[in-house]
Amino acid sequence: MIEVFSNGLKFAYWTGVSVTRSLGNIAGAFNLQLISQNGQGQRVRLFSGDLVEVDLDGVCVLKGFVGPLSVSFDESSETLSVSGHEMTCDLVDCCSTKQMEWRDKTVDRIVGDICSEFGISFYNPFGVDFGAPVETFSVEPGAKAADAISKLCKIRG
Repeated sequence: MIEVFSNGLKFAYWTGVSVTRSLGNIAGAFNLQLISQNGQGQRVRLFSGDLVEVDLDGVCVLKGFVGPLSVSFDESSETLSVSGHEMTCDLVDCCSTKQMEWRDKTVDRIVGDICSEFGISFYNPFGVDFGAPVETFSVEPGAKAADAISKLCKIRG
C-alpha cells in the first residue's frame, strides 16, 4: 500500500503516485496527483516547500520537499498535481554555511558530517571499507555539499 503524508496529515485521496530514482542523480523525484478535497470536503493544504513522505507498505521510500503545484479541472473533479525532490536535493542545490575542517577522519565520517548540516543522515549499512583516514580535508563556506563530497571521493580514488 502506498501512503502519502505531509503537514501531519495522511493524503488518502490521491489518484497517482510515482517515485523516480537513478544512479545518475543524488536526489530522487516524486509526482503526486491528488483530488483537491478530502472525504469531508476539506481542501488539500499543500504548499511549495512543504515536507512530504511517501511510504510503501509502511516503509518510507522518499522524504522530500514539494516543488511546483498545478491544478486541473474537468466537469466532475479538481486534481492537484504535485512534484518535488528528495531531501538530498539540498546537497546539490545548497551551499555550506560554515567552514568545516577534518584531520585524520574517514571518508564516511566526513560525508556524514557534511550531510548532517542539511539534516540528512548518512550511514554505511553494508560496512563498505572507505580506507584509511584522510589526512586533511576542508569545505569552505559557500561550497556546494555535493561538490565537496565529490572532491573528497576523488581524493580517495
